[in-house]
Amino acid sequence: MRFSGKTAIVTGAASGIGRAVAIRLAREGARVVLGDVNSAGLARVTAELGDTTLIRELDVRDPTRCAHSFSRPSTRLGNSTSFAT
Repeated sequence: MRFSGKTAIVTGAASGIGRAVAIRLAREGARVVLGDVNSAGLARVTAELGDTTLIRELDVRDPTRCAHSFSRPSTRLGNSTSFAT
């Protein structure tokens, strides 16, 4: 698996290209942080991918919200460090 042990952040992950990228990365071994404003779509992708994902509801047009979303530490994906911006 090419991305084993790596964590990827995918915005627009609830549908379309973002969803496809998230699924591919997860299948290649990455832990994937899904970001989107579409919470129902994120829930569907998460259900499909299981424990390799973490949801961050965010609007990339709002830099403050993005910074807040990725500044919190995450231990769920095996990473105790924060996603610093």
